[in-house]
Parts: sequence; structure tokens; C-alpha cells
Amino acid sequence: MNDYPDFPDTVREIQTTAKQIQEKLVSIRGTGSTTGSQAVTVVVDASGRLKDITLTNAALSRPRQLPTLILEAAAAAESDAACKVDDALRPLTSDTRIGPAMDAFRQEFGAEDEHTPPQSANDEAYFQDASANGWIRD
Repeated sequence: MNDYPDFPDTVREIQTTAKQIQEKLVSIRGTGSTTGSQAVTVVVDASGRLKDITLTNAALSRPRQLPTLILEAAAAAESDAACKVDDALRPLTSDTRIGPAMDAFRQEFGAEDEHTPPQSANDEAYFQDASANGWIRD
């Protein structure tokens, strides 16, 4: 006996929801500014890719702090985008029909719950050096 007699209808419903979410994800933008002054404002897409940077005269008058200000605004923009992505995905992530299927997939294929991209040792060394010695070199 089939445990899921309405399986084709359920799949179509989930596909429709996924398509609607995909359309929302394309338009998501995260915005972040430096604390207080809004000297730097950064806009990223749903994946955290940079879309725009706005630098005020106040930011440009602080060249030694500018990289730190940009990174601060970018982190805030990425966090804003991530929250918006979570909200957009909620119809799927809260669907009780999807969880068991994803668990079975992970068990079958050994997939991890979250993807963490590999980090280059050179990237880490660069940022540690820049943080310790300053971002702008004379």
C-alpha cells in the first residue's frame, strides 16, 4: 500500500512553492551601513555578492579606516540578506513533508546539513596581517 497516495499533488505543490521562492530570491537585496555615521553603505544580493557601495565624504576623509568601514557595512548587508533569505525560504523549510525527505537524502548520500566553503590558508594569513598591521600600506 502506498504511504503517500497524494504524492504527485504534493510534489506539484512543493514545486510551485519552490518556483515562487526562487523568484523572490532573485530580487532580495541586503543593505548594511557603518554603525552610527552611515559613512559607508553596502548592498548585496541573496548570495552575498556585492551589488553597490556608497561612500560619503566622511568615509573618504578616513582612508586608513575605509577598508574596515567597508567590511563592517558588508557584514551588516550580508546579515540583512541572510535574514531575508531565511524569511523567503520559510514556506519550504517549515513544511513538515520536506524534512523527512531531506533527512533521507542526507542519510543516503552523506550530505552535510550546511555547506562551508573551503578557506585558503593564504586568505586567513592576509586578513590576520592586515588586521595586525593596518589595511593601507605606505
